[in-house]
Amino acid sequence: MSKVPGFSRRGGVRQFRVRLPDKYRKTIGKGEIVKSLGDVSLAEATRLARIERMEADRLFAEAEACL
Repeated sequence: MSKVPGFSRRGGVRQFRVRLPDKYRKTIGKGEIVKSLGDVSLAEATRLARIERMEADRLFAEAEACL
C-alpha cells in the first residue's frame, strides 16, 4: 500500500491530519483538518485516509476558486 499524506497513528487510533496552506486559512476558517479514522484495520484506515485526502483536495480547490 502506498502512503497517504496526512495519515498517521496516534496511540491506538489512526487519524488523518493535514495543515492548511496559509493562503486558504482565512477562506476555510481553520488551520488544519483533523479526522479520526477510528480503531480499524490498516487497510480500512488507508482507504478512509484516501477519501479524506480527496475531500481535502476538493476543499483546497474550492478555496482557490474563492481567491
